[in-house]
Amino acid sequence: MKQTLRAEARALRARLKPGDIAAWSEQIAARVQTLDAFRRARVVACYLALPQEVQTAPLLAACRRLGQRVCVPAFYYRAACYRLAWLTANDVLCAGRWQVPEPLEPVWLEPSMAVDVVIAPGLAFDTAGRRLGHGSGGFDRLLEKVPAFTVGLAFAAQLVRRVPVAAHDIPMDAVVTEQELYLRAQRVART
Repeated sequence: MKQTLRAEARALRARLKPGDIAAWSEQIAARVQTLDAFRRARVVACYLALPQEVQTAPLLAACRRLGQRVCVPAFYYRAACYRLAWLTANDVLCAGRWQVPEPLEPVWLEPSMAVDVVIAPGLAFDTAGRRLGHGSGGFDRLLEKVPAFTVGLAFAAQLVRRVPVAAHDIPMDAVVTEQELYLRAQRVART
């Protein structure tokens, strides 16, 4: 079931036009900024987007304007897992594991460092906050270690009726699209 849904979601994203991705990403960033948890956050963990994902550059710019510290997932090869690394405007980025952008020379967060909000990508989401990732479980293992308010970013076309989940899957506290914002199962904004 998950593999079929992943294949459908990948095919859907492959059909998206770059102009739509850019415009919708701006709208999604604006919606995220309406969340109290985001506005109050001092430290935000945010993914660096691949070309067909919701682009996070507008959100990262908002973090800088708000004076928030930003960290991003980066692959920690010694332990073969994702960890959070600080991101500054001067960091040089490189293609990390699976070509995901990450800092070339990561400065790792200490495990005791509090993160207030985590912005997560996904192939599909449902309105109850269930997230379908690429299947490696890497992001869910990262989320297990970071007790924070979680926000999944998706284009409206990536919303499905129900994402199948396993025991290790971490639900999002909010799912944000260019059209709507959901807090778990409750729709709170519509265009």
